Amino acid sequence: MSYLGTHLDLEPGARVTGISVGPSSDALYEHQARFFLHRIRIPGGRDGADVAGALARFLPSAVATMSGVEPDGGAWCAVVQYVPEVGLARLARQSPTTPRVRVARNIARAGLERAQDLTGTRGEVLEHVFTDIEARKAFRAEGAEDDDWDAISLLIALLYELPTEVDLNWLDDEISDPALDGRELHAHRLTELSRLLGDWAVTNHGTVA
Repeated sequence: MSYLGTHLDLEPGARVTGISVGPSSDALYEHQARFFLHRIRIPGGRDGADVAGALARFLPSAVATMSGVEPDGGAWCAVVQYVPEVGLARLARQSPTTPRVRVARNIARAGLERAQDLTGTRGEVLEHVFTDIEARKAFRAEGAEDDDWDAISLLIALLYELPTEVDLNWLDDEISDPALDGRELHAHRLTELSRLLGDWAVTNHGTVA
């Protein structure tokens, strides 16, 4: 099972029907970051993609959303918030007696709860916190090189892996260019990942934003 599929805790047979990556991802170039993933089972027949988009509009730190349906027809969505380690260090200085991870988690939860209130969204919420380190482990487990991958590119690769079950070693070879490095390689990978997500949407009648 894919890395994100393992942690979304969906029912067997659940489908991914939409993936959205925020425009801010182009400007995010950090190799160390922490991600806060919140999956919500949506009651009342609301559309998962609509709910995910509405939540993300009220979450400045949201960088991606996912949505889909479960075997019983119920909708689900997930929002990923991104906190670079340099930003986490600044937050920790504001609350020196509280562990920095707890500070960031509290902010992420509070932001989500506010977005839920503003959009009238309720439902069972599951939280998973992970760092670029866990994402790199998922790559290495499949033989992929991860040393020159930045954190946001790792996340988007895992988003693509979720519905496709793609081999991450193949993906690394497919979208890397040995002639590029740094921000140029970052931009190249984001362009290629956007293309692959678009191909997935066309083939599987999903949506990508």
